[in-house]
Amino acid sequence: MEKFNEFIENCQLYDVLTVGRRYTWYRPNDTSRSISDRVLVTDNWLMMWPGLTQCIISREVFDHCALVVKNRLIDWGHVPFRMFDVWLKEQGFKELVKKVWTNDVYNGNGL
Repeated sequence: MEKFNEFIENCQLYDVLTVGRRYTWYRPNDTSRSISDRVLVTDNWLMMWPGLTQCIISREVFDHCALVVKNRLIDWGHVPFRMFDVWLKEQGFKELVKKVWTNDVYNGNGL
């Protein structure tokens, strides 16, 4: 652990501010937890993205939680849905999409 921390310091890497959950790893029976995953960036990244944060997503399948990097200072606005028009011309495409959307049931967050 000391060598790894030394490496981080020598490379001048910094932890991104964490928001939300506190731990990234949980023992399956929840008797132990730790911060074993983290996002490290250079000072150039922090200057370019001053509102950078990392969010720890709740675990669904694994004992490690996923990390999502966000920039709270930038509003990207509405992101339009896009697809290739060629799919609309494919015979049976619309019926297939309708069938999948109405019949399939998914649990969890899709991670």
